[in-house]
Amino acid sequence: MKNENKLTGQSTILLIDDHPMLRNGVKQLISLEPTLKVIGEADDGITGIKIAEEQDPRFNPIRSQYAGYEWL
Repeated sequence: MKNENKLTGQSTILLIDDHPMLRNGVKQLISLEPTLKVIGEADDGITGIKIAEEQDPRFNPIRSQYAGYEWL
């Protein structure tokens, strides 16, 4: 998947956080902006990297400590 949807002009985002409620809240906020689209979610760094390699998001909010990857 390209990091920007050429048909809609949306920038794509991958959400990574171990708290489902936080991910859901951020996803809802992002959905209010028509130029942004969440293309994936992960609850740890290992899964997040796998999804990022497959989906190629334009934006990936970074947190300093993910389960499995504390150096990201």
